[in-house]
Amino acid sequence: MLRRLLAVAASAVFVAGCANGSSGDRTAQTAPIPHQLDEHANGSTVDVQLGDSVVVVLHSTYWNFDSPARVLQPLSTQPSPGHCAVIGSGCGTVTVTYNAAQVGTVTLHAHRDSCGEAIRCSASNADWSVTVRVT
Repeated sequence: MLRRLLAVAASAVFVAGCANGSSGDRTAQTAPIPHQLDEHANGSTVDVQLGDSVVVVLHSTYWNFDSPARVLQPLSTQPSPGHCAVIGSGCGTVTVTYNAAQVGTVTLHAHRDSCGEAIRCSASNADWSVTVRVT
């Protein structure tokens, strides 16, 4: 009996999904998808759909983000200092949230000069960037 109910429910979900439109009509079918990025995404390219959100979390309060082109609309920037034993070490995170507002391509860029208390960043850890393609 349980198998029959599950089969009927699965069929109903399938038929309802087909009735919502073509697979290319994503906006009518699903909610926006949040895309989470961090230091590991540095240098990569991310594909998102119009209306999706892009959430960048970088682990140091010293990161500063450039304003992107109109393709991504900045929604919020939230520095969150961590509980550090050493004042001025930059421990914590900076979280920036964007909305994919227009179709196009943009490169997100962040920069920091300090990598800790009186520690200047080297070229390899001073810059972060990700290319975002919105379709």
